Amino acid sequence: MADSSVDRRKRHFLVAATSVAGGVASVAVAVPFVASMNPSARARAAGAPVEVDLSKVEPGMMVTVEWRGQPVVRSSIALGK
Repeated sequence: MADSSVDRRKRHFLVAATSVAGGVASVAVAVPFVASMNPSARARAAGAPVEVDLSKVEPGMMVTVEWRGQPVVRSSIALGK
């Protein structure tokens, strides 16, 4: 090497620019990847919670709860006092 002098400002700039570009690329790849892990609207609708109002249930009453048109809970509620 005939000329061993190194321009440190240029090297510092190139390292910083490469680091910033790598960080931006990492975020650009990570955002869609993480977003793909969320369930779809169809999956959320299929697993929607069932809400039942038990305030009107008397002891010994039969309660049938339906989810997607099919009974999922069929039991006699025994409320002890």
